[in-house]
Amino acid sequence: MAVAAAANADTTAKEDRAVAWANSKVGSNDYVFACGRFVANAYGEPGLGYPSALAFHDYLATTRQIHMDANFPRGALVFSESPWDMENGAHQGHVVIARGDGTFVSGGVDQRSQRGAPGLGGGSTVQILKSWNPAPGSEYLGWASPPADWPGV
Repeated sequence: MAVAAAANADTTAKEDRAVAWANSKVGSNDYVFACGRFVANAYGEPGLGYPSALAFHDYLATTRQIHMDANFPRGALVFSESPWDMENGAHQGHVVIARGDGTFVSGGVDQRSQRGAPGLGGGSTVQILKSWNPAPGSEYLGWASPPADWPGV
C-alpha cells in the first residue's frame, strides 16, 4: 500500500512541476506554432516524439489513453483541432496543459486568434486560457495524462 501512495505522490509532483514551469512562461513568445514542444518541455522532454499534436493524440487514442469527459486533472494534456492549426493543408492539432482550476496553459497559439482576449498573456504565444478552446471553431478531441516516462521539470 505504501508503494502505491508514493507513486501517486510522484505523479502529482510531476504534474505540479510541469504546471509551474508552464505558468512561468506565460506572456512569452518562445513557442510560435509550437504547442507540442511547449507541452513536452513542461514535462522535461525536448518534443512530443510525433510530428504534430494531432499525431500524438492519435497515438494516444489508439492505445486507449484518451478520455472524452471534461474532468481535466491538473497537468492533463488536452487536445483540440481548429481552422487555426492548418499547415500545408492538413490539421496539426493543438494541445494545452490543464492547470487543475478550470483554466489551461497554452503555448503556440496563433496570436491573431487571441489578440485582446481576456486573461493572462493574451496576444503572446504562451497564455492562460479560460477554456481548452484556443480559437473559434475548435473541436474537442479529449485529454490524456502525460506519458509515464516524462519526468517533469
